[in-house]
Amino acid sequence: MKRILVVLAALVLTGCGKIQLDDQDEVVKQVADTMASVDDAGGDSSGTLAFIPMDAGKSFRDWNRSFLDQFSPISSASAAACSSTYSFSCTSESLVRTLSCEVLGILPVNGTVTLTMYDGSSASVGCSGAAFSSAFNAGYSIVRQPNFTITGARGSIQVSSSAGGQKLTKVSSGSYSWQTLGVNRKIVTAAGRTIVDIDTYTTSNIGITGTSRANRVLNGGELAIKHNIAGYTTYLKPENVTWSRSTCTCPVSGKWTGRVEGSNETDDFTVEITGCGTGKITVEGESEDITFDRCAGV
Repeated sequence: MKRILVVLAALVLTGCGKIQLDDQDEVVKQVADTMASVDDAGGDSSGTLAFIPMDAGKSFRDWNRSFLDQFSPISSASAAACSSTYSFSCTSESLVRTLSCEVLGILPVNGTVTLTMYDGSSASVGCSGAAFSSAFNAGYSIVRQPNFTITGARGSIQVSSSAGGQKLTKVSSGSYSWQTLGVNRKIVTAAGRTIVDIDTYTTSNIGITGTSRANRVLNGGELAIKHNIAGYTTYLKPENVTWSRSTCTCPVSGKWTGRVEGSNETDDFTVEITGCGTGKITVEGESEDITFDRCAGV
């Protein structure tokens, strides 16, 4: 069974709203980003959701190489590898990780990932000393806002918190909810032409149980992935999406099931997780093996 290959030709879609299996690589990336972002919202190397320590130093994970094969290398000798540790700093009541590094040692990444904690009344808790490191109480939330660019000779990949980013809320002891308020991902050519434009958001909150990678499970809610240029939207619900290994940033079992809606048709769609960073997608009975961006062993 062949693996999905990422090439620019596969990303320049017709816009007719018809779904092809090979078009789904960008959809899979958004699923992977959501899973890794749930883990990243915990801030520490064990993926704990209970609190975010001031010395949060989890690595900014590499993307899978296939995602970046379309770009010619731009080397920057002064930039550190993105797989090295990038700690958060306290800036305007938020924890901010400033990125100036390289993916795969060749592609510059610049921007920020910001974490802001709010109490039950939606007031910022702040990030100085014990304020941010204290227990994550019921009703508290953490908003994660990624805003960064990966640059290559032929274009760039731009990720922005278009409608607020992502939000993790503690419901009760060991129970959380995840909401993607809005994240946009674009691929733009060197000439300024946008060839991929995807908005990701939740139509209903995703339920989370467990406080770390050892016992975390996603169930319920719905993730929407809108491919603005191609003209279709994928709706997926997690079913027993389970972390069970402290050494992987993403789940290792479970699946996302749902549908793809275009202007001409609606197709069944499933993403099955088969291991750390690996899975299989099935569209109307046709399947492909896949790898997940940002999902890696640690």
